[in-house]
Amino acid sequence: MKTITQKYFDWLYVQVIEEGDLLSGESYRIVCDVMHQMPFLVTIPHDDNREADGCELRNEFVFMHDLARFTPEELVHLMPHSASVFEVLVALARRADFLIEKTVAGWFRQFLSNLRLTKYPDSKVRPQDHFAIDRILRKFNERKYTSNGRGGIFPLTHPDQDQREVELWYQMAAYMTEKAMY
Repeated sequence: MKTITQKYFDWLYVQVIEEGDLLSGESYRIVCDVMHQMPFLVTIPHDDNREADGCELRNEFVFMHDLARFTPEELVHLMPHSASVFEVLVALARRADFLIEKTVAGWFRQFLSNLRLTKYPDSKVRPQDHFAIDRILRKFNERKYTSNGRGGIFPLTHPDQDQREVELWYQMAAYMTEKAMY
C-alpha cells in the first residue's frame, strides 16, 4: 500500500509527464524524485510567492482526495515547512500554462530541457548520474547559473538584467516575451 507521500508524488508527477511518456521510455520519475527531495531556496524577494504556490498544491491534493484513512502523523509528513523544487516547478508550469497554453506537461518538459535534464530519462539513468542530476538542480536552486539564465529554467538571449537577481515570475515573463509567445 502506498503512503500518502507516495500518492502525493504520483499526483504531482502525472500532472507534468504526458501519458505517452509514462508508457514509453521517456519517464522522468528519478529526476522528479531528486527534485522533490530538494527544498526550494527562497533567496530573491517575492520568490516566496512561488514557494507558496508549491505548498498550495498540498492543500489541493488534500481537498481532492479522501484522506480520512490517514493518521494525523501521516498528514504531517505531507506538509513539510518549505516546498520542494518539484512542487515549485509543477506550480510554475501550471501558472505558465494559464498564461500561454502549451500544456502543463509541455511547460515542465521545457523546464527539463532548459536545465539540460532531458538526457536523464529513467531508462538511461545510471547510478553515477544521480550526482550530475543533483548538481544541475542545485545550480538552479542556488541561482548559480549564468547572468543570462543559462542553467536555469528561463534562459534568455538578450536579458535586460542579471537573471540571478530576478524573481522567477519576471524571468518567466521575460522568457515568454523574448520567445514571442504572447
